[in-house]
Amino acid sequence: MTENWDVQPNNVLETSGLLDRQPFTFSYGRFEVWKDGKLIDSGFSKNRVIATIENRYLIVKIEDQKINNHINSFFKFPEISATGNRILWSKDLQNKRGLPEKNTPDLCSLFYRNSKLTKVTFTIFNPNILVEYYQQKNDITTDVDYIAFGIEELKSNDYMSAIESFTKALEINPKNVYAHFHRAQTHQLAGNLTNSIIDLHNAMGLDILKTNELIQKYY
Repeated sequence: MTENWDVQPNNVLETSGLLDRQPFTFSYGRFEVWKDGKLIDSGFSKNRVIATIENRYLIVKIEDQKINNHINSFFKFPEISATGNRILWSKDLQNKRGLPEKNTPDLCSLFYRNSKLTKVTFTIFNPNILVEYYQQKNDITTDVDYIAFGIEELKSNDYMSAIESFTKALEINPKNVYAHFHRAQTHQLAGNLTNSIIDLHNAMGLDILKTNELIQKYY
């Protein structure tokens, strides 16, 4: 699956001119924690990332007991850049200030889709952790995001909600192979074998090679 984020004009550390330093409040519905490239924690949590601007610093507060063992609840960033598909806040991008603090983010990436903030991530150097926050389900507008949400619901054995999410994805994009496949997977786990076979058949009709790859991955 591809995530089509807005492309930002390249401006690292404001070398091409000052960037607009904007506060934000991001209401998220789920999170993922990655360490050394492996998913170590994930789940649902209706909470907020609250970021204000004080003396040109981005001041961030996150009060969430489900994840505060991975990331500190209060931190700040002095630097801002625009690069690729993100707005990037940083503590010390050029590594001039010594060792990073434990569990304190060194980078904050803001991802926009159609000018709307839809994903916030924090990179922590000590230890090597990436914390990702995704928008709440009722704010989702793309098939890719519905599938990601549905997969988390599937992991939580919430089959009805997962089927709903994959169905929403297919309403947006009826030719999404991943949505057909994961709905088939969910129907099977829920005991709805007829519906599972129908979805799997539809997935194979759209892309048999990709469907076989998914079967090998998940079965």
